Amino acid sequence: MLRDLLHSYFKAETVIKVWISSATICWMNAILSFKNLEEEEKENCPCGEDLSERLNGFHGQLMDQVSLIALQEPEESDEMAIEVVKPGAFKRLYNFINAVKELEEEAREEPEPIKKTPEEIFRKVLIKTIVRWAEESQIETSKLVREMFSLLVRQYDSVGELIRAMEKTYVINSKTKNDVAEMWVGLSQIRALLPVQMSPEEEALVRERLWKLVNNHTFFQHPDLIRILRIHENVMAIMMNTLGRRAQAQSDVQDQAKATVQEGEAPPKEKDTSHEMVVACCRFLCYFCRTSRQNQKAMFDHFSFLLENSDILLSRPSLRGSTPLDVAYSSLMENTELALALREHYLEKIAIYLSRCGLQSNSELVEKGYPDLGWDPVEGERYLDFLRFCVWVNGESVEENANLVIRLLIRRPECLGPALRGEGEGLLRAIIDANKMSERIADRRKVMDEAEGTMVPLGFDHPLPESEEDEDYIDTGAAILNFYCTLVDLLGRCAPDSSVIAQGKNESLRARAILRSLVPLDDLQGVLSLRFTLQHPAAGEERPKSDMPSGLMPGNKQSVVLFLERVYGIETQELFFRLLEEAFLPDLRAATMLDRNDGYESDMALAMNRYIGNSILPLLIKHSMFYNEADNYANLLDATLHTVYRLSKNRMLTKGQREAVSDFLVALTR
Repeated sequence: MLRDLLHSYFKAETVIKVWISSATICWMNAILSFKNLEEEEKENCPCGEDLSERLNGFHGQLMDQVSLIALQEPEESDEMAIEVVKPGAFKRLYNFINAVKELEEEAREEPEPIKKTPEEIFRKVLIKTIVRWAEESQIETSKLVREMFSLLVRQYDSVGELIRAMEKTYVINSKTKNDVAEMWVGLSQIRALLPVQMSPEEEALVRERLWKLVNNHTFFQHPDLIRILRIHENVMAIMMNTLGRRAQAQSDVQDQAKATVQEGEAPPKEKDTSHEMVVACCRFLCYFCRTSRQNQKAMFDHFSFLLENSDILLSRPSLRGSTPLDVAYSSLMENTELALALREHYLEKIAIYLSRCGLQSNSELVEKGYPDLGWDPVEGERYLDFLRFCVWVNGESVEENANLVIRLLIRRPECLGPALRGEGEGLLRAIIDANKMSERIADRRKVMDEAEGTMVPLGFDHPLPESEEDEDYIDTGAAILNFYCTLVDLLGRCAPDSSVIAQGKNESLRARAILRSLVPLDDLQGVLSLRFTLQHPAAGEERPKSDMPSGLMPGNKQSVVLFLERVYGIETQELFFRLLEEAFLPDLRAATMLDRNDGYESDMALAMNRYIGNSILPLLIKHSMFYNEADNYANLLDATLHTVYRLSKNRMLTKGQREAVSDFLVALTR
């Protein structure tokens, strides 16, 4: 009984589905055949009169646009067809012209003239002109023949033109009409200035319009529209023109300087404002790449040009994120497909730039009074950061790029900085010296603030910031620290995964051996054992805007931990507890000391929490098997338990960091 009922139910359901599908198809056919309905069929048509009228009206307007009747009206005088037969493209052109004239002769029998629009009049004149050119002279240039033939075909291929236009058509909501109108005004102004050499006022207008385009709602809500309008191509054209004029101006200045030096006069200095336009264009293109993966791919087509000009504006920290190098890595950031599309010559160009940084000082910084180190850690760190985006995508290492980067760095040891190449002093000594240099510079700044005019001897020349808001000031010691820690971070991300090592591939084993030879394990332990400089203002003393130390920061240690895990791993209980006692436990205690009750937000506390939540606690949880049979380290584990429990009471922990603390406590007590 039940089986029969179910069978009847499913059979009825199938019939209903078939009936609904048939009804839907009939209804759609009735709508699509609206222009071919007879009077009797209109009464039974499910398409309403209002919809039918709108469809007919739209169809009529569309037919007016694609109609060729206006182009087939008779001429005042007959012209003889050309009978000379031309080979190849010439023959096709003249055959097409004769076919056009035959269509015009057939249209002469139509008695009623049709009023032509200005567009139709222009097309008619265009056709007559091309036909006259073809009949009057012998055309020998095949390219000109192709262009004439293509232009004639387009006049008679209205439907094809419409189809091609539909491929670039974008439909938006009527609510964004004002935003699109405003965007179109700005885009029109920018495009109007493309063919001319812009004055300073026009450059300022373009920069303002570019920023308004970024702030327009359609920029992020409709990224495909921005790409279809090819705005990024216009911005790239502006940047290319600006860089071309900049290169020409620099060449002229050098020639003029040589001439004036020969005459014994001082060369005049002119203010260069080209970087302002380049910065505006790069900032726009970086935001453009962030809107969608398709837009990233569109910018990746210009990757070669961006790398050619990636060596400018890198020594100014305030412009980070607004240089051609930033646009280059924004075009492939977090995009595995484009990262795999990188070729060796792209990365080799970056390696060449990086090797120059390892061999010569930054002349721009030396002119400003910074010490001449014999190498350039500021721009070198930027190139290392770019390579990091190439080898690490979506939390995973791109093996092909990682192996290539290791090979490129080994071929040019100068890319590794003075400490890691040849007979260098090693990572630990380099970081200790850089940390001391940064602290001496910070002490000098502090004394200068307290007693203006008093100078603390440094042993080297180093400028001071022009003001508290000087974003282009560089702490040379901190720059050296950032270079080596970024290098260690890059090398750690280039290391093969443990799963690949387990397969016993020779290339992976060789890569790991190379990385281990660059940075010894003792240096890693030494860096992790260094103490942070914590600032504790006395009662009544004015608090600084930021309590971040001038030298070693939590982010620097985070890079070292990543290298330690991926290259060496922690294979013995002795090594694990030595790191816990000398490196991790002191940092955990420092984090608990930074928690405050007065509501003051500590930048150092936030950085420490990120370091602990992203590096220390995951490592301690991952190696929880060492907690078994650890009676000799009972006091150390007890101290760690109490410290992490105190850390759990920290008010500045995020949700993810609190979960990491809980997971560690569970792993330790289990």
